[in-house]
Amino acid sequence: MNIIKETTSYILEIKKSKFISIIYFVKNKEEVNNYLNITKNKYKDATHYCYAYIIDNNIYCSDNGEPAKTAGLPILNIIKKNSLNYTLIIVIRYYGGIKLGTGGLIRAYTSASKNLLKKTELINIIPGILIQITVPYDKQAIIEKIISNKQIKEKTYLKEVTYLIETTKEELTKIPIPYQIINNNIYIKTNKR
Repeated sequence: MNIIKETTSYILEIKKSKFISIIYFVKNKEEVNNYLNITKNKYKDATHYCYAYIIDNNIYCSDNGEPAKTAGLPILNIIKKNSLNYTLIIVIRYYGGIKLGTGGLIRAYTSASKNLLKKTELINIIPGILIQITVPYDKQAIIEKIISNKQIKEKTYLKEVTYLIETTKEELTKIPIPYQIINNNIYIKTNKR
Protein backbone atom coordinates (compact mmCIF):
# COMPACT_ATOMS: atom_id res chain seq x y z
CA MET A 1 0.00 0.00 0.00
CA ASN A 2 1.19 3.55 -0.73
CA ILE A 3 0.66 7.05 0.62
CA ILE A 4 1.69 10.37 -0.93
CA LYS A 5 4.64 12.33 0.38
CA GLU A 6 3.09 15.76 -0.26
CA THR A 7 0.28 17.62 -2.01
CA THR A 8 0.86 17.91 -5.76
CA SER A 9 -1.10 19.42 -8.65
CA TYR A 10 -1.27 19.02 -12.42
CA ILE A 11 -3.03 21.00 -15.18
CA LEU A 12 -4.39 19.43 -18.37
CA GLU A 13 -6.14 21.19 -21.27
CA ILE A 14 -8.36 19.28 -23.70
CA LYS A 15 -10.48 21.04 -26.35
CA LYS A 16 -10.48 24.31 -24.41
CA SER A 17 -11.56 22.61 -21.16
CA LYS A 18 -9.09 22.95 -18.32
CA PHE A 19 -8.65 20.13 -15.76
CA ILE A 20 -6.74 20.94 -12.57
CA SER A 21 -5.99 17.84 -10.52
CA ILE A 22 -4.79 17.99 -6.91
CA ILE A 23 -3.82 15.13 -4.60
CA TYR A 24 -4.00 15.27 -0.79
CA PHE A 25 -3.09 13.01 2.12
CA VAL A 26 -6.25 12.61 4.24
CA LYS A 27 -6.94 10.69 7.45
CA ASN A 28 -10.72 11.12 7.72
CA LYS A 29 -13.92 12.41 6.06
CA GLU A 30 -13.60 15.73 7.90
CA GLU A 31 -10.29 16.41 6.13
CA VAL A 32 -11.87 15.43 2.79
CA ASN A 33 -14.66 17.96 3.34
CA ASN A 34 -12.15 20.60 4.41
CA TYR A 35 -10.09 20.19 1.21
CA LEU A 36 -13.26 20.21 -0.91
CA ASN A 37 -14.36 23.50 0.69
CA ILE A 38 -10.89 25.03 0.21
CA THR A 39 -10.90 23.92 -3.45
CA LYS A 40 -14.39 25.29 -4.13
CA ASN A 41 -13.43 28.63 -2.58
CA LYS A 42 -10.17 28.85 -4.51
CA TYR A 43 -11.71 27.85 -7.87
CA LYS A 44 -15.13 29.52 -7.43
CA ASP A 45 -15.93 29.83 -11.13
CA ALA A 46 -15.13 26.19 -12.03
CA THR A 47 -17.82 24.04 -13.65
CA HIS A 48 -17.18 20.78 -11.76
CA TYR A 49 -15.29 19.54 -8.68
CA CYS A 50 -15.03 15.79 -9.24
CA TYR A 51 -13.19 13.67 -6.71
CA ALA A 52 -12.46 10.28 -5.20
CA TYR A 53 -10.82 9.08 -2.02
CA ILE A 54 -9.74 5.96 -0.17
CA ILE A 55 -9.26 6.00 3.59
CA ASP A 56 -8.83 2.37 4.69
CA ASN A 57 -12.21 0.75 3.89
CA ASN A 58 -13.94 4.10 3.32
CA ILE A 59 -14.08 4.48 -0.48
CA TYR A 60 -16.05 7.16 -2.31
CA CYS A 61 -16.21 9.01 -5.62
CA SER A 62 -18.30 11.89 -7.01
CA ASP A 63 -19.05 12.97 -10.59
CA ASN A 64 -20.31 16.35 -9.31
CA GLY A 65 -22.72 16.88 -12.21
CA GLU A 66 -20.72 15.16 -14.95
CA PRO A 67 -22.50 12.18 -16.58
CA ALA A 68 -22.55 9.12 -14.29
CA LYS A 69 -19.26 7.22 -13.99
CA THR A 70 -17.32 9.60 -16.29
CA ALA A 71 -15.33 11.49 -13.65
CA GLY A 72 -15.32 10.15 -10.08
CA LEU A 73 -14.92 6.50 -11.05
CA PRO A 74 -11.95 7.09 -13.40
CA ILE A 75 -10.25 9.08 -10.61
CA LEU A 76 -10.98 6.29 -8.11
CA ASN A 77 -9.60 3.67 -10.51
CA ILE A 78 -6.27 5.53 -10.69
CA ILE A 79 -6.10 5.66 -6.88
CA LYS A 80 -6.77 1.90 -6.72
CA LYS A 81 -4.28 1.02 -9.50
CA ASN A 82 -1.55 2.77 -7.52
CA SER A 83 -2.48 0.96 -4.28
CA LEU A 84 -3.02 4.30 -2.55
CA ASN A 85 -4.56 4.77 0.89
CA TYR A 86 -5.31 7.98 2.82
CA THR A 87 -5.64 9.69 -0.54
CA LEU A 88 -8.00 12.28 -1.99
CA ILE A 89 -7.80 13.42 -5.62
CA ILE A 90 -9.90 16.38 -6.72
CA VAL A 91 -10.14 17.29 -10.41
CA ILE A 92 -11.49 20.77 -11.04
CA ARG A 93 -12.95 21.34 -14.51
CA TYR A 94 -13.42 24.61 -16.34
CA TYR A 95 -15.72 23.86 -19.28
CA GLY A 96 -14.28 25.19 -22.53
CA GLY A 97 -17.45 25.16 -24.64
CA ILE A 98 -16.73 21.95 -26.57
CA LYS A 99 -18.48 18.76 -25.41
CA LEU A 100 -16.11 15.84 -24.90
CA GLY A 101 -18.71 13.04 -24.80
CA THR A 102 -18.68 10.26 -22.22
CA GLY A 103 -15.59 8.56 -23.65
CA GLY A 104 -13.75 11.86 -23.84
CA LEU A 105 -14.65 12.72 -20.24
CA ILE A 106 -13.48 9.33 -18.98
CA ARG A 107 -10.17 9.76 -20.84
CA ALA A 108 -9.77 13.34 -19.58
CA TYR A 109 -10.37 12.54 -15.90
CA THR A 110 -8.21 9.41 -16.15
CA SER A 111 -5.40 11.36 -17.82
CA ALA A 112 -5.61 14.24 -15.32
CA SER A 113 -5.30 11.75 -12.43
CA LYS A 114 -2.66 9.53 -14.04
CA ASN A 115 -0.40 12.47 -14.97
CA LEU A 116 -0.85 13.92 -11.49
CA LEU A 117 0.46 10.69 -9.98
CA LYS A 118 3.50 10.76 -12.30
CA LYS A 119 4.47 14.01 -10.52
CA THR A 120 3.69 12.71 -7.03
CA GLU A 121 6.22 10.94 -4.82
CA LEU A 122 4.72 7.85 -3.20
CA ILE A 123 5.84 6.09 -0.03
CA ASN A 124 5.21 2.39 0.49
CA ILE A 125 3.71 1.44 3.86
CA ILE A 126 2.82 -1.87 5.51
CA PRO A 127 0.56 -2.67 8.49
CA GLY A 128 2.45 -2.78 11.77
CA ILE A 129 2.33 -2.86 15.55
CA LEU A 130 3.82 -0.52 18.14
CA ILE A 131 5.17 -2.44 21.14
CA GLN A 132 6.99 -1.65 24.35
CA ILE A 133 9.79 -3.79 25.76
CA THR A 134 11.41 -3.21 29.14
CA VAL A 135 14.64 -5.06 29.98
CA PRO A 136 17.46 -4.86 32.52
CA TYR A 137 20.62 -3.10 31.35
CA ASP A 138 22.50 -6.40 31.01
CA LYS A 139 19.96 -7.58 28.36
CA GLN A 140 20.19 -4.43 26.25
CA ALA A 141 22.80 -5.85 23.84
CA ILE A 142 20.68 -8.96 23.21
CA ILE A 143 17.60 -6.86 22.36
CA GLU A 144 19.54 -4.57 20.06
CA LYS A 145 20.85 -7.57 18.10
CA ILE A 146 17.28 -8.68 17.45
CA ILE A 147 15.81 -5.24 16.70
CA SER A 148 17.12 -2.91 14.02
CA ASN A 149 17.76 0.76 14.85
CA LYS A 150 15.10 1.89 12.36
CA GLN A 151 12.47 -0.04 14.32
CA ILE A 152 13.34 1.69 17.62
CA LYS A 153 11.21 4.82 17.93
CA GLU A 154 12.18 5.69 21.50
CA LYS A 155 14.60 4.45 24.14
CA THR A 156 14.28 5.43 27.82
CA TYR A 157 16.86 4.76 30.52
CA LEU A 158 15.50 4.53 34.07
CA LYS A 159 15.81 1.52 36.42
CA GLU A 160 15.65 -0.55 33.24
CA VAL A 161 15.79 0.21 29.52
CA THR A 162 12.40 0.72 27.85
CA TYR A 163 12.02 0.56 24.07
CA LEU A 164 9.12 1.69 21.88
CA ILE A 165 9.39 -0.37 18.72
CA GLU A 166 7.52 -0.41 15.40
CA THR A 167 7.38 -3.90 13.96
CA THR A 168 5.27 -6.22 11.83
CA LYS A 169 3.29 -9.21 13.04
CA GLU A 170 5.79 -11.47 11.29
CA GLU A 171 8.79 -9.85 13.00
CA LEU A 172 6.96 -9.94 16.33
CA THR A 173 7.24 -13.75 16.36
CA LYS A 174 11.06 -13.40 16.40
CA ILE A 175 11.11 -11.40 19.66
CA PRO A 176 11.86 -13.95 22.41
CA ILE A 177 11.01 -11.79 25.42
CA PRO A 178 7.77 -10.37 26.84
CA TYR A 179 6.40 -7.20 25.27
CA GLN A 180 3.34 -5.01 25.60
CA ILE A 181 1.28 -4.00 22.55
CA ILE A 182 0.73 -0.22 22.59
CA ASN A 183 -1.04 0.09 19.22
CA ASN A 184 -1.81 -2.78 16.85
CA ASN A 185 -3.12 -0.56 14.04
CA ILE A 186 -0.19 1.47 12.67
CA TYR A 187 1.53 1.70 9.29
CA ILE A 188 5.27 1.49 8.82
CA LYS A 189 7.07 3.27 5.96
CA THR A 190 9.19 0.79 4.05
CA ASN A 191 10.61 2.71 1.08
CA LYS A 192 9.85 5.35 -1.51
CA ARG A 193 8.49 4.37 -4.89
